[in-house]
Amino acid sequence: IMCQILKAAAYCEMKELESASHILNSIDVKEIKSDPRLEFWYTSIRGLLSFRMDKFSVAYKELTQTLHGPFSEERALALNKRILGRLCLESKAYKQAIDWMNQSSQHFTRVGSNKGVGINERIIAHYYFRNDNLPEALTHLTRSETELKKSDDKEELFFLYIDWIDFYVKIKDFDNALRYASLAYQNSLELKNNSLIALALTNYGEIEIHRNRFDNAIGYLRKAMAYYPNYRSQRGRIIASLDLSHAHAGLSQMSEALKYAQQAVYFVANSGQMQLQENA
Repeated sequence: IMCQILKAAAYCEMKELESASHILNSIDVKEIKSDPRLEFWYTSIRGLLSFRMDKFSVAYKELTQTLHGPFSEERALALNKRILGRLCLESKAYKQAIDWMNQSSQHFTRVGSNKGVGINERIIAHYYFRNDNLPEALTHLTRSETELKKSDDKEELFFLYIDWIDFYVKIKDFDNALRYASLAYQNSLELKNNSLIALALTNYGEIEIHRNRFDNAIGYLRKAMAYYPNYRSQRGRIIASLDLSHAHAGLSQMSEALKYAQQAVYFVANSGQMQLQENA
């Protein structure tokens, strides 16, 4: 049963949610009830699956059940409390969200996971950034970078660098934005991940649009479009198309601007990306 539970967890992380759900539903719950260890892990992964399926109230209920049983595992509690924090952010229960995230970080610290703490700090920073509390965002971005550099996880550092770009663009410090774009691009090349390379190039393009360097922006964005894999990165292609439209409009090349705006409309159809659809 434990093997099946862990297999379901792996499918969750691979975004193969139907396979994860099928495995968990095939497990006899009666056999779990007599074993606190199995019950803890089963409930944890059910909570993870519910979270991935956007069943937020169900996920919250399941994950809180893992906090008070006779068996627990510290790393799993850290992950569960991170998800509880993210669920509270979704429901705008911000004070509770930060409390869950801090508790999660305490668990990660006890098991020596700098990466876990770094990811939590990035999530907290993102919340403060969205709410225009830039001093707090800066504090948590700095903490996140300190912890993630200890773990040297290039993918997590990549996403942190993207957050740094957003921060510096917001305060119009384009030199630092470009510095972090360069770091993100280097990491994406080392990871050999086309989606990440495309995202880094898109960020380069957006920085150049803010600097009114539209020719440079177009060069970066066209390169980005060539890297986005069609089957996964629909959102990325929509954003790059919209940015190309803005860049051409900045050069008064209105037929090209219209072409890329129409391309964005084409990509956004049936994507479920409501905000991007409105933008397009």
